[in-house]
Amino acid sequence: SFGTGSSVIYSVPEGQSRTYTLSIYLNQTLPTGADGKAIAFSVNPAVNLSVDSPGSAFAASGAITGSLAVDVTASKFIITGDSATVAAGAGSSLIVKAADINNNIDTGYSGAKEIIFSGANSVTSGGATYNPTCTNYSEVDVAFGNITLIDFISGQSASLITMKLYKAESAAITAKTSDSVVTTANAFIVAVTGGAASKLSWKTQPQATAAANAPWTPFKVSVVDAYGNTAPSAINVTVAPAGGTLSTGATSSVAAVSGTAEFDNFAVYCASYPATVTLEASAAGITGSGASDNVTIVEKYAITMKVFDSVNGSSLTELTLKIIDSGTGQLVTGLTNPITGNSPFSFNLPYGEYSFNFNKTSYVESTVDKSANVSADAVDGAYDSNIGWTVFLTSVAESQADYKILSNFVYDESSDQITALVRLEKRGQQITSNDITTLKTSTLDIFNSSDATNPKYSASLAAPDANGNYYFIIDEAVSAKGFVGGRDYFAKMTILYGGSDLSTNVTYSAANDFTISVTESLKTLTAQIASSVASEAARTRTELASKIESTAEATQEKIAEVKTEADNILTAAVTTIPAQINAAQGTISATIASEVAPQIKSSVLNTENLAKTGDTLVIRYRTLSGLSPVIDVYNADNKQVISKEGMEENGDTGIYEYAVTFLQGWGKGDFTVICSEPTNGVMDGLTISVIKTSLEEVYDQVTTVPALSGEIDDLKQAAEAINSQFSTLQAALGKIGNDLLTEGVTKQGVDSSAGLEAISVKLSDVAKQVKQVSDKIGVNLEKIYEVSAEKKDDVVYLKNKTQELKAVMDLTKKMVDNIANKPVVQSWYEFKKI
Repeated sequence: SFGTGSSVIYSVPEGQSRTYTLSIYLNQTLPTGADGKAIAFSVNPAVNLSVDSPGSAFAASGAITGSLAVDVTASKFIITGDSATVAAGAGSSLIVKAADINNNIDTGYSGAKEIIFSGANSVTSGGATYNPTCTNYSEVDVAFGNITLIDFISGQSASLITMKLYKAESAAITAKTSDSVVTTANAFIVAVTGGAASKLSWKTQPQATAAANAPWTPFKVSVVDAYGNTAPSAINVTVAPAGGTLSTGATSSVAAVSGTAEFDNFAVYCASYPATVTLEASAAGITGSGASDNVTIVEKYAITMKVFDSVNGSSLTELTLKIIDSGTGQLVTGLTNPITGNSPFSFNLPYGEYSFNFNKTSYVESTVDKSANVSADAVDGAYDSNIGWTVFLTSVAESQADYKILSNFVYDESSDQITALVRLEKRGQQITSNDITTLKTSTLDIFNSSDATNPKYSASLAAPDANGNYYFIIDEAVSAKGFVGGRDYFAKMTILYGGSDLSTNVTYSAANDFTISVTESLKTLTAQIASSVASEAARTRTELASKIESTAEATQEKIAEVKTEADNILTAAVTTIPAQINAAQGTISATIASEVAPQIKSSVLNTENLAKTGDTLVIRYRTLSGLSPVIDVYNADNKQVISKEGMEENGDTGIYEYAVTFLQGWGKGDFTVICSEPTNGVMDGLTISVIKTSLEEVYDQVTTVPALSGEIDDLKQAAEAINSQFSTLQAALGKIGNDLLTEGVTKQGVDSSAGLEAISVKLSDVAKQVKQVSDKIGVNLEKIYEVSAEKKDDVVYLKNKTQELKAVMDLTKKMVDNIANKPVVQSWYEFKKI
């Protein structure tokens, strides 16, 4: 038995036999010198085997021996060299090894072998062809592709292999036997560089046509080796013209960079025109290039000038064209100048810089700068000394057209998406693209109220839709883009509009502001607030009625009780109701509350809407105390003239001030003033119309005219009388308002007819006087002037009527002061019955 116990491998019965086979497995990569080595197994029963049971024994026998030999058979060549970079024509050494598929060297590969080399290209230069070569065992150069005898000993080339390559390239050298039994699996990569500088060669020829003294299109001269490869040389190369003379300021000598000399400022002139010029390049110590191709030199460029209407593209007639030399500022001589006629104009000009002045009735006079040079000659795709230019002129009517960018912003809470619609209008009509003028790129930049320099969001659209509308869509505005619900943002838009001549295109710009609405989020909060307030009001009314019914005091005493109860209501409104509202909010998002609250205390307090150039206006902004708000001011062209200037707080009132002086350099028109506070992200703004002359100056100027001075004095006296009435009526309205607060607080269940009737009579009298003053300046608001006798006991009505009359007074005064003759708007708040 072979093995013991549970590990018995096999049992051999007495007198029988069994054959066992032993195997060996070799690694793919063998140790060096493994080829041809013998591997043997030998077992001697008397020496190498033992038995467990006494008395058993193997039959007497000599050693049992088996052997095999390791044989590596070559299937590929492995090529290595002494350098991976060689110069063209220089020799480098190669070593070739014969190996099997696993890179084991076949040491039995010996003797002379027929090898064919490949992987490099030949080159022709100067009429001679240079083929890549490797030396054979006799050190004779043999061209690639031919049989080369190489001696091998123990699997490696024994004779010297010297390789010479002539074409600058990246060569992949391979070898194979003539019978292709052994090939190269991985090529030996060699970078062939240019050799020593030997001669010059035209890398790019000059263009066939050029104008006198005009820079030629760039051309290049190569420094090459003996085999035509670009040599890595920095030698100075000079070109000389034959048939012409080098122009003043032209460059004829250039240092080569990596074997290439580029000439980009070369120009010539000739004794007569047209003329033929050739060039020859030379350099010290090497052979010259020989003559270049012929270049025809003309005296002047042939110019064709086309002039069109900028709107409809029609060719213009009855034009006057002046051609001015930009260098001297004088009219160009040698041709009819100015030219009067119809588009197109044809004339000849030498190389140079020119200004073209166009004049036509009902069109804006325009001057356009042009260069008569090789770049202009190339625009039509041919260097033929013919240049065509196109100019668009703007009519006076078009120049006075009022172009405006309009925009609308909508935020959809359910989809968390901002949609911005931007379009360009001209005199109230939306602009669309046509064959001549098109709407091009539009940009949108959105800024935080606390940072008007770095946009929070930027986007651009290359073109609008077919109706001229640019739609900017901002998805995941709050959830991913960082916009905050309830916060105000400032947006700036631009639209590029014009024709094919980009130099005449106009970029229009505008600004707007918008708010990320939280209406849906506040619905639940509003409903809970309303419910809580209604409940508290009902309880208050019940308690108030009970107290009033239980008292027997006189009317004055009842009013005193009402005032006491009103104080209780005020306490409830300030303390109790907010506490209950906070408790009722429940699941209302604290984030919504924090976003909405800052908007309440953020407002510009100024009511002015006019200022004169040079005036200083103190801007007052109200928000929370102890912060650092800033002010930004944009002029009528949307150019920022004041950026992020800090405002100073007046004590601890929460009112911040900054004095703005409207400088003359800022221009006039509608200025935008934006006050912002970065901590809470709030802002507010107003518009100030800056004018050049005040009403007083106009008065002073007009009164100097004798025929008008009397009428102006009458108007001035009338205005002073109206202003005096304003003061009297406003004081009366203020008194009535105070009386209402004292007399009636809520008037719920209180019998104070006498006091309210007296207030109603006063109010009616004031309303009549307001109507008289308003009639003088043409303000007719009949329903507001009327005070209803039937509602003389209605406290809420009397309060609201007082507010209305105050608003009418403010409106009337604004209209009197309305120097700019712009629309006047007045709003007011009214009380609501509960």
